[in-house]
Amino acid sequence: MKTGTRTEPGAAALKITIPETRGGFLPREKIFHQGWIYEVTGKIPLDLPARGSFMPYYSEAESADLRLKIEEIVLEWPGVVKKMLFGSPAYAFGKTYFAMLVTGGIILTRLDDEEKAWLLGDPHAGYFEGHGRKMTKWIHIRILSLSDVDRYLPCLRSSYENARDEKK
Repeated sequence: MKTGTRTEPGAAALKITIPETRGGFLPREKIFHQGWIYEVTGKIPLDLPARGSFMPYYSEAESADLRLKIEEIVLEWPGVVKKMLFGSPAYAFGKTYFAMLVTGGIILTRLDDEEKAWLLGDPHAGYFEGHGRKMTKWIHIRILSLSDVDRYLPCLRSSYENARDEKK
């Protein structure tokens, strides 16, 4: 790993670590932003672009109703377990994740190419972008109201079935 110091306008110096891999978890006093790990030694800079790195992907205060609605459905399916992934509630068949909640939406991780293409035609769906990277295997669906869950239920079920079938 390489380290150095970088000063951002309006902030104290930050120690920067360039990770050799992008996997793993960071302690709360570290921030991942555009491929860099910032170790906070002063104030967090306020003028860096907000690309999801400085904001949590999931807020229970904003998404509790959505979480309850999703869990009411998916936790009834055989073999489904609830876990946390990147600080967000996520649902898996065994160890294979098929869905993750984010504030204002859901991410489906196990859709086939045909299902992804169909969803990408929907104005409320798109590829998930995390830390400045577009993840073409994950589809993010914005849920504007709880009634939207029923509309996307076949896609959620398909993601679950694909995760389940991977285990066979």
